[in-house]
Amino acid sequence: MNSILDIINKYRNKYRYQLNNSNFNGDIYFPDNNGKLQIDRAVFNKMLNKFNAQFDEPVFSPNDDDYCLSFKYEMFEKSESIWREDRNYYLATILANRGIISVWSEETTGFEKKPDQIDIIKWEEIEDIQALNDNEFGNLIRFFIKNETHHYDLLLNRFGLPKYPQATSGILLLLLKEIVIFENNKEQAIEQHFENLCSKIENLGFQEKINKNEALALLEEFKTNYVNLNEDNSNFRFYYNYKIRFTEDPKQALRVFGDYKKLCGDKLGSSITFEIAKVYANSNDYLSAANYFAHSEENHKNVEEKLEMQVFKKNAYSELIKEFTNIDYDNRKFVFVTDEVVYTSMDGMVVLKRNSLPQGIQFPMNHPKINEVYVCHPINKNSYLPIKEFEKELFTDRLHELMLLLGSLGAKKIDISSQERNVNAENQKNNTQANASLDLTLNSAKGDYEKNSSRNILLEHELNVKFNQTLNPRKAPFVPNNLVWYHSNLGWQRIANQRLNGNLLTHTEVISTSQAETLSTNEIKKLNAEITFLWGRAKATGSYTNEIDFKSVSEKNYTLEVAVEFEDIDNLQQIVSNENTLGIEYKTTSNESYEQYAEEIRFMLEDDGEIDEKERRVLERLRKNLGLSEEEAKQIEEKNMQLSHNEKEYLEEYQAIIADGEISEKERRLLNRLSSSLGISEERIKELEK
Repeated sequence: MNSILDIINKYRNKYRYQLNNSNFNGDIYFPDNNGKLQIDRAVFNKMLNKFNAQFDEPVFSPNDDDYCLSFKYEMFEKSESIWREDRNYYLATILANRGIISVWSEETTGFEKKPDQIDIIKWEEIEDIQALNDNEFGNLIRFFIKNETHHYDLLLNRFGLPKYPQATSGILLLLLKEIVIFENNKEQAIEQHFENLCSKIENLGFQEKINKNEALALLEEFKTNYVNLNEDNSNFRFYYNYKIRFTEDPKQALRVFGDYKKLCGDKLGSSITFEIAKVYANSNDYLSAANYFAHSEENHKNVEEKLEMQVFKKNAYSELIKEFTNIDYDNRKFVFVTDEVVYTSMDGMVVLKRNSLPQGIQFPMNHPKINEVYVCHPINKNSYLPIKEFEKELFTDRLHELMLLLGSLGAKKIDISSQERNVNAENQKNNTQANASLDLTLNSAKGDYEKNSSRNILLEHELNVKFNQTLNPRKAPFVPNNLVWYHSNLGWQRIANQRLNGNLLTHTEVISTSQAETLSTNEIKKLNAEITFLWGRAKATGSYTNEIDFKSVSEKNYTLEVAVEFEDIDNLQQIVSNENTLGIEYKTTSNESYEQYAEEIRFMLEDDGEIDEKERRVLERLRKNLGLSEEEAKQIEEKNMQLSHNEKEYLEEYQAIIADGEISEKERRLLNRLSSSLGISEERIKELEK
């Protein structure tokens, strides 16, 4: 027999007199020559609706080719009491290719209606079947389930209630048993076919040279018979694992992997990620290769195979750090630094080893730190900044470059003010004009001045820039080399053009955090989820909390107004040609570079005589922009550090004298001799005594 339909048709022909409607109180429905049940559409729909009522969504459809034989029996019960409604009992059973489906339903509008009972028994679950005559319930067929202690009892009224129950139950028992034997034999044959097919595919996988057409044909046979693309199981992963391995074209293999990811989501199999990692490595995409080798290593259970995966990961990572700076910005925008490479599922995130970093990338001083996240600089794409200081660092970087540009263009005075301060001051002015007395105005102005002055001091220290600068330019305007932001800022380029080709004397520029590239809300959400995952992988013990505290950072907005007054070009030495055009860069002279670097050091030393970590980062950027070597910068710093100690000694003496009141002529002569012995110039003395 080739199918259940064949078995049913055999019994229908053999027992044509016993298995027909005249021998049943109910109805029996056989299939026609096309395998479709010979049953009225309305009758069949009601039967299937009874079955589907037990599920949230319809499971059984009249259009399925799964139904082989059906029985129906209805029994009406007239109520003998005014307190009880009439009842109709509906019983039906279908023999299908998958198993037996049976329902008992009490149809009534009265109280005490019993719930419908539906039984579904798969053929492969049945171990044995018996026909019994129960003293209480009468004739029934009992189904024993494999590896279970319970059983199913279906009364003969579920099989159309035969008029000769003893004889008909025996025929039904033979029919049902033959179907079970057929299904068990078919299951064993399927298992044997499955094992043989898997063995052939696996053996091909071990061969160095294989017939790809033969291999792919075997895989398609496996997929057709044993793979459900909507169910992520071992068969599903086996198929995609060898599909990737047997696909010669790397691009096609990546498409296969893409299909696999769409179907399984984040639940990637370690064998499959190992195969795709090798494809990436052979395609020279070592970023993806190292990442997926890490995934396969972390999720594989076989110790020996894990060691093999570690070797592959190590080799891929070695190649990755060589080519890192050539990778597209979007693919390496974020970096997580740890002791060992771990898998990341976030696009644009790269996991780097602290003791084996790529060549050519830069971190701030005292960085990178273990288990920290860094963001790639949007302009200088070989530089990475800590994510917690990302926006502030970008703003500070732009501000210092603007100051360098303005100074190089011949600025003689630069005043920086917070726009927030200006708004408050304007409001204060309006309020005092409208309401305040002269005393109140003076006191308020004094308080506002002290408040704004204090804010400026804090901002100066926080941003490492002097808010009020008086310069003494001598050279013709030029644009320094090594500027980062200038080339993408049309406003700054217009200023340079006006100075190089005209005689711009004053300008006001607004610079704010909103002008720099920031992280989107979606990126922050993804980062929070991914960092939690990475900490678990790396067993991190860093200083971060479970989420990036980005809210407080993003609320720290800076908006500054930079007012600049330039020296008249006619008063400057015309060393640079009059043919200067927009975008041409000019190098500073050695003396100018030294003096500018020295001026920045002196500014940083003014408050506490020391250079902290933040100030050190600013100096390092300035050193590179000015083209100074590390040795030259060190010499300038040492010289100015010593000068700072001398200045401190002078200030202590000066403050002691001025504390008594005005400075007498004798005290001035003493101070002059002291400044001369300490090597402090008259111009510097004037600045110190301000």
